[in-house]
Amino acid sequence: MPISNGLENGGRIVLTFPDGFDISNVVPDSESPINADMNGPGPGTVTFKTSGVTEDGSAATQGGAANDGITINADANTVTIWLTTTQVISGADFIHIDLDGIVNTTIPKGFDTPGYTVGIRCPSLLLRQVV
Repeated sequence: MPISNGLENGGRIVLTFPDGFDISNVVPDSESPINADMNGPGPGTVTFKTSGVTEDGSAATQGGAANDGITINADANTVTIWLTTTQVISGADFIHIDLDGIVNTTIPKGFDTPGYTVGIRCPSLLLRQVV
């Protein structure tokens, strides 16, 4: 996934799934070598943040495993991926994340259905700080 703005240490990526997806057991793919450095040859190292992960709202829960860098909000159909970086990820970098435990909806993509379209946003920690 290309990113257009940088991500700082402790940043997050929020995936919003259409109704019908089962996201209750999402975990990092344990067989994926890319999860050891999600920006590959880019500068610094990007991995799942595995401690101090919290989410706003009482509906948020840990993912399929505790302290795996993922929180799930079943009410909002969102999976939040929390990141640890050794330096700020530039806006020209690419992030590759492999997840496991997502069960696709049975509703195919059509003109009147969201189908397999997943929303992606990267809220900035810097914008939420109170000065």
